[in-house]
Amino acid sequence: MSITAPYMRAHYFINLSSSMPYGIYRVKKPCGFKRGDAVILHPPKEVADEIEKRHWLPKGWPLLKYIGAVEGDKYCTKSSLFTVSCSFYINDGYIGLVSECDSQGLPLTHIKGCHVVKKNNFLPISTYIKNSFDGRYFGEIPLSSIQGIAEPILTF
Repeated sequence: MSITAPYMRAHYFINLSSSMPYGIYRVKKPCGFKRGDAVILHPPKEVADEIEKRHWLPKGWPLLKYIGAVEGDKYCTKSSLFTVSCSFYINDGYIGLVSECDSQGLPLTHIKGCHVVKKNNFLPISTYIKNSFDGRYFGEIPLSSIQGIAEPILTF
C-alpha cells in the first residue's frame, strides 16, 4: 500500500534518539509511503508532552521511526504466562516486548488488546533498541504527522 506524503519541512535531519542509529539523515518527499519506510514524524501533542516530560529529546524534536503498520493492518499486545511483559505483534508477526517501565524506572502505559490501523493513520515502530518509545505505547497516529522519508547519510 502506498500513501501520499502530506508535506516535508527539512532536507536533513540529525537523529538524537537511540531508537534508531545516531547520525545524519537525508529527508526526501516520497511519492508515497509503505510499511517498512523510515520516516521523520512529529508526534501528537500528548506523545510529545510525554517525551519532553521524561527528557528523552529536546522540546519539539521530531522522531525517526519505521512505518510498522498501515491501514488495515492488525496490531496486538498479548500477555505471556512466562514473563511479566507483554509481547507485541503486527499481523500476527512478533515485533518485540512491551516494557512496563522506562530506563529511569518510571512506569509506561501501553496499548492493550488488538487494534486495526484506521484510514489515514499508521503505526510507528522501531526495533533498533528493545525499549523504543513507539506505537506499542501510544498506538497509531495520523499520516499527516510524517514529514518525509529518512535515508541515512552518516550513522554511528
